[in-house]
Amino acid sequence: MPAELAVLVPTRGRPGNIRKVISAWDFTNAWDVADLILLVDDDDPEIEGYQTLLSEFLEGCPPGAPSPLGILCYRTWLPMVHKLNEAAIHMATGSSHFALGFAGDDHLPQTIGWAQRYLTVLHELGSGMVFGDDGYQGGNLSTEWAVTADTVRALGRMVPAPVEHMYCDNAMVDLFTAAGALRYLPEVRIEHMHPIAGKAQTDEQYKRVNSREQFKKDRAAYEGWQRSGMLTDVATIRALRPGLPDVRPSRAAESKKRPGSMARSVTPRPRGNRMTRLPIPRHFKRVRGATPDEIGLTLADMATQVPKDQAIVELGVFQGRTALLMAWGARQGQGAHLWGIDAWNLPGNTYGPPFNELGSKTWAEYNVMALGYNSGITLVNTFAAEAARDWTGPPIGLLFVDDDHSKEGALAAVELWAPHLAPGAVIALDDYGHPDWPGVREAVDELVAEGFLAPVEIFHDRLAVTALRVAPDPDTELSIETPEQSAAIVDANLQAAGSEGLTAITSEGVEPLPIKGGTVPNGPPEGWIQDADGWIDPASMNLGQLRALAKKRGIVLGKRKDLRADIIQALRDGK
Repeated sequence: MPAELAVLVPTRGRPGNIRKVISAWDFTNAWDVADLILLVDDDDPEIEGYQTLLSEFLEGCPPGAPSPLGILCYRTWLPMVHKLNEAAIHMATGSSHFALGFAGDDHLPQTIGWAQRYLTVLHELGSGMVFGDDGYQGGNLSTEWAVTADTVRALGRMVPAPVEHMYCDNAMVDLFTAAGALRYLPEVRIEHMHPIAGKAQTDEQYKRVNSREQFKKDRAAYEGWQRSGMLTDVATIRALRPGLPDVRPSRAAESKKRPGSMARSVTPRPRGNRMTRLPIPRHFKRVRGATPDEIGLTLADMATQVPKDQAIVELGVFQGRTALLMAWGARQGQGAHLWGIDAWNLPGNTYGPPFNELGSKTWAEYNVMALGYNSGITLVNTFAAEAARDWTGPPIGLLFVDDDHSKEGALAAVELWAPHLAPGAVIALDDYGHPDWPGVREAVDELVAEGFLAPVEIFHDRLAVTALRVAPDPDTELSIETPEQSAAIVDANLQAAGSEGLTAITSEGVEPLPIKGGTVPNGPPEGWIQDADGWIDPASMNLGQLRALAKKRGIVLGKRKDLRADIIQALRDGK
């Protein structure tokens, strides 16, 4: 009986790996229902090793019987995905296989009957995709997979995104999840013997395909497909499934069944000084970080509450540990995307090694990719102030500040990002009260005293959590007795109104102005400055508003442009 499944394995320079794959197929009885097709290059220095393997295998086959092990040769080297797509469409149109699979030459099946299980579920789906637990990514990413052959014929390729190597698994999961045609099978274990999982040594092939240039090139291709090609491909797959119910993997729930899976649920908790007892995902422990686990898990809890149409922003990424924890929480919450901002090795970074080293940036990029979060995290190599000025993303629901720990740096971070915050957004600052970084506490306390921020809650003795101060309830009657009380209410109104609410008292300075049921009886409080349209309290303005006002008044700030207190004094002095 012909095999229903053909698994395509691109390989180069590793005939020794294929020997291990063949042994694993022997052990798991895969040959009963599956063929193994090696995709090799004629210019591979190890080509004779593959030919020897095939000859040895054929010696054990009955005379005249078709061999379940085959080799497709390419005249010269091709990128993995190009090779895979070409072979897949060849097999889908020129063979009788019901399903086609992909695996690397470093994937070793461990579950007896795995190939039959794949076929059983694919027949249940009718048209779709399945993948198993690779012992590292679990249900988060399909580092190997199998699809029904009709999807390859319909798409004209196996991997939908025009990548060369990286992000092919992300594209497969994106496509078949959106089409409602994906099943994750945690009971099937196909071990990924990859260096990042500590199960193999890095060789020239790993170095080439894991290079920064390859990541950059493939990421651009993947994201371009997401923007312009994914919807068409989703429609193509859905058209193969008329009348069939959507099938989507419940990865968080299913992955808990096996210890090798990564995702675990984050249970949202009420805000408060809580001690999170959930275990850190096992593979996150390999990511180097400077923030304690209890802080990371508290941030993950907060990330679960951020709506999908809002952003999570982290200032200060290092090698990505807290970014990954927040993205992990968001994935199990409402799906918000995270942006990680870090200057890393840019000139002017005030942090010392290892925070300002190129290696930390490379590790952050690699950790995000290797742990399956490149579709949920965007890393930006720039200073926080520049990123705030250039921000074009959605409103921010959670801002985590953990970069410049000087007072000026912490003040600038909050003030520059404040205009981009969504209503009710959470602001979290690490190292509040840390004896080595007094500037963080000084900045936060100053902003609270000024009424710019709400009073803080302290988590685990170091994480200060606050928000922009909310204006008083408009239905509440207030009796304003003193200029100080007046300033506090005006400050709240200014914060609520933004740049359009700068005028609080008439330019004459004596006409009472009703504010939330009260009046200002004694003119402008001390420290306010007069503008053409009225009186303004510069202490109530964020850094962007202060800069705009200085520019309007012809004040050249120079080195003072990021120093809030100096700008305020310049406005009061008029120079």
